[in-house]
Amino acid sequence: MSGTNVEAADAEELLRIAERLAGKGQVAPTRAIAAMLVLGSEANQENFDDLWDVEAPRSRLASAIEPSSLRGAGSLQAAWEDWLRVGGRADLFADETPFREFPVGRLKEAAKAVHDLVDRRSRDDGTHIGHVFDRFLSLVGERRGKSSGEFTTPRSVNELIIRLAELRLGMVVGDFYAGVGGTLVAALAQVGVPAWGETPISGAELNREIVFLARINLLLHGADPGLIRNEDTLTSWRPTDDQGRSFDRILSNPPFSLYYDEDEYRAPRDLLGRTPSSKSELMMLQQMRASIRPGGRVIMAMAHGPLFREGQEKSIRRLLLERGDIEAVVGIGPNLFHGTAIPACLLVLRCTGTTQPTPPGVLFINAEREVLTGRNQNRLEPRHIEKIARVFHQRAELPGFSAVISFEDLARNSYNLNIRRYVEPLAEDAPVLDLGAMVNGGVPPYEVEITRKRFAAFGLAPDDLFHRRADGYLAPSNQGGFADVVERLPDLCAPAEELVTSEHDRSWPEIVRKAHPPTARPTFDAFRQSLVDGFCARLTESGVLDEYELAGVFAQWWAEYAQEIQARFHDDRQELLDCLGRRLAVPLRDQIKELVRLRQRSLEDTVRNWGERYGQPLSHLLEQSETADRRFAARLRELGLDLGGNPDERIIDTRTDVSNA
Repeated sequence: MSGTNVEAADAEELLRIAERLAGKGQVAPTRAIAAMLVLGSEANQENFDDLWDVEAPRSRLASAIEPSSLRGAGSLQAAWEDWLRVGGRADLFADETPFREFPVGRLKEAAKAVHDLVDRRSRDDGTHIGHVFDRFLSLVGERRGKSSGEFTTPRSVNELIIRLAELRLGMVVGDFYAGVGGTLVAALAQVGVPAWGETPISGAELNREIVFLARINLLLHGADPGLIRNEDTLTSWRPTDDQGRSFDRILSNPPFSLYYDEDEYRAPRDLLGRTPSSKSELMMLQQMRASIRPGGRVIMAMAHGPLFREGQEKSIRRLLLERGDIEAVVGIGPNLFHGTAIPACLLVLRCTGTTQPTPPGVLFINAEREVLTGRNQNRLEPRHIEKIARVFHQRAELPGFSAVISFEDLARNSYNLNIRRYVEPLAEDAPVLDLGAMVNGGVPPYEVEITRKRFAAFGLAPDDLFHRRADGYLAPSNQGGFADVVERLPDLCAPAEELVTSEHDRSWPEIVRKAHPPTARPTFDAFRQSLVDGFCARLTESGVLDEYELAGVFAQWWAEYAQEIQARFHDDRQELLDCLGRRLAVPLRDQIKELVRLRQRSLEDTVRNWGERYGQPLSHLLEQSETADRRFAARLRELGLDLGGNPDERIIDTRTDVSNA
């Protein structure tokens, strides 16, 4: 099992422990689980020396669950209070009594289960308990929905935000609506876990109970929990971090439809306008904009309303556009965020500064279809994130997916940033009624043309499989009809599959070597980027899959094995190359083959649908009906029931006579 799957399984286990602890009660067990993890974890031994007794290395949690210790509900609470007495912890986790609401029996069972999980993880270098806790918080957000959804950002959305942000080591990152800290925790992997007292990341959150969880989240990742402030940014905003530095990146998912007090709002010096109290999104955005340094970037999740509403919001959009601050608008579709099914977007601002050129227009990405539909909630898969991020960084224009719109065009459209106004998803290939095809059969020419590219990916052309009639319609070339073509397609497509997989086998070892040359030591992110770029460049030459399909294949594979690759990345180079070039090359190759076969099955379905729609034309059915009627009439005559008159009327009258007999 890969590291990612281990983390997910442990997070699910932690959720089950929490649910058993809660029982049928209404008290949320999340804080109790968080405190147990702190008392039982080695993760912060470097920064919190008293977590473990040097002479007898037992965690406070292990001591608290001994039969002689857990005599009442106060045993774990006492251990927690002892832990709080050191340094400034009591100030960070003030007035918290996470254990007192639960029965002793369930507490002991939960504490023992958490201890066993932490102990197992401490012996497994591949999975950090902080990662497990962060996933656990995401699961809690999914299960509780609206009641906790405003405090958690779905993991897949966080991953997309981090990819768009282009974080680098040493950057200063802020989140003014930090929730449980998931976005900041994700940023740590890119900017580096700070030494105690350093502040490369910082955040703010108003809800005190959520601040508790956010600080535990940072703590279990080895970061200073004091980096999360308990405050309302709208009224207490400050343009810098605690060390007086402007931010390189601000990444936020504020609660949707949040009201603000117009009188209490703390306005930046360069205020572009004020919106009504019920529409706070652009007021938040202005504070974020005023907090980034030249070259910095803001990425804010929001509903679509601020993109097109009139009034003061339109005025603010106009000023942002005139200054060249809006870099991109990324629509990410409905039902992605906890507690709401409305579509959302990511608005990306870029502080160009006085010496940087203004970007040529705004990039619009309509990724509303780039989701995996779930029963309760949709999510972005790694392949979706890879496509969106790749298009964003390349500022690529793909039909039905993305477009760069000039400022002049935006002005002509009254500064409306509605994504669908500029990028409408391509219509599905739904059949349009064609009278000629319905009557005489054959595939209409326009349907052939829209599938030509899909055939060409396999080195085929529709005219190779069908014959073109004088009227331009395509019909099967032999007696087997459309079914015969469907049956032949796997063999006809096999050479293309062999071509792309053979190219992967030949080129992959070289791609890996170039990404990690012996004369230089790339960063892990640079290594990944070099791999995916080389992979896409070499395999697109086969013409079977395009750049974004291949990037999606790579992303799915990388998500499965990233932790294992990263663990080897910092060790012997040759072992890493051998692992990637041999063992891990096999599942990558298998994913390529699966995607090619998926495209092949789609082609088979297309031909099968043609057969269902056009294989039995009305003219043919009419001939069959007339033939059947003649046979029926002949049989009646044999029975002496030839009544004369109009043949059609004879048949009707005779059938009536027979039915009444």
